[in-house]
Amino acid sequence: MPSSTTKRLQQQRDRRDRARLDQILQHIDRLTSFHDTDTCMLRYVLVREAGRLRRQMGYNRQEAYSFLADVRNPAPFPGCSRETAQQRMQRKLGNVDRQDDHGTRVIARASNTKVGRRVLLHWTLSRRLAPGFVARVGCVRAWTPKVQRSLQDAALREFMAHRSTLGIPGTHRSAVRASGANGSLHRLPRNQRNKEYRRLFRTAVLQPVTNTMNHESEILGLLSGKKRKYSELLGILKSVKGNGALRAGDLSQDLLENWCTQPSRCFADLGHHCYVGIGARRALNTMHRHNDRHAVSTAQYLRDMTQLMETWHYRGLSEVYVGRAQRRFNLRMLEFTLCDYARLLREYKRGFRSHPWEARRPMD
Repeated sequence: MPSSTTKRLQQQRDRRDRARLDQILQHIDRLTSFHDTDTCMLRYVLVREAGRLRRQMGYNRQEAYSFLADVRNPAPFPGCSRETAQQRMQRKLGNVDRQDDHGTRVIARASNTKVGRRVLLHWTLSRRLAPGFVARVGCVRAWTPKVQRSLQDAALREFMAHRSTLGIPGTHRSAVRASGANGSLHRLPRNQRNKEYRRLFRTAVLQPVTNTMNHESEILGLLSGKKRKYSELLGILKSVKGNGALRAGDLSQDLLENWCTQPSRCFADLGHHCYVGIGARRALNTMHRHNDRHAVSTAQYLRDMTQLMETWHYRGLSEVYVGRAQRRFNLRMLEFTLCDYARLLREYKRGFRSHPWEARRPMD
């Protein structure tokens, strides 16, 4: 039985969440008179946050967005009907704050250390593994050959039990596709299958993590300093063999959220610079009608995102806090939300009717 203190704290959280929900619903109702693309995007952000709060209160996925029936214009983009908006919103999309996603919360719970080297190792490794496997293995405190072998053996046992593919690129849960294996690894003889899986795990997980840890002093030096440039951190992570731009952007955000106590003090350009992923680029291409994808620079995408943030503040939404941590909406949250927004636009384009805008082909 929960204690009286636990019940009181839960009641306080429920009252706080209901007050935040009422505030967000008022803002959503206030934005229904605007039909430009930027405001539709901001309305989508608020609807997603309202749905998360209602899910946190105990509503199921369908009931969480039932409030859209009372909103005058719940469409997340121009031309979308009420029925389509409510149906699409009930799909499993990400949260406004990346720290609220299930995988991120599982990895954060498994991390029981505040030491810089261990934080870097934990997040670099965990983002390449399945969250369930990370929860069972826990926090890796050293990166020695013995630890790597034990991790590889544990991953092989999980793979043989059909539990997880552990984040190896180009795979799915039922059958692991391997280049050079001519099909599923499960169809190979046992010895050959084990050998091929170990090779894949070493190539996709162990070697990239080792390459990242070789730049440990540079990365932790940037995270521990003051008034550095976020672009420098991205540059170091991108230069690591096996990371790529997408993984470098994700890892940089993980380190900002879980190691820097005050990210704005570490990096002076966080207010107008962040990593712009493929999904965010697709959404911005559609919203701002960029015609030539090769001519659109990262600086232009950042200007588009800054314009969205200015619209957010212009509409009087600067006092809205999002996520479990109740933080102000920032550029990194906008980039993360734009990825889901692009997915929603893509589903709508392939779904009930033609696309409301003249969108060019998304980036590959």
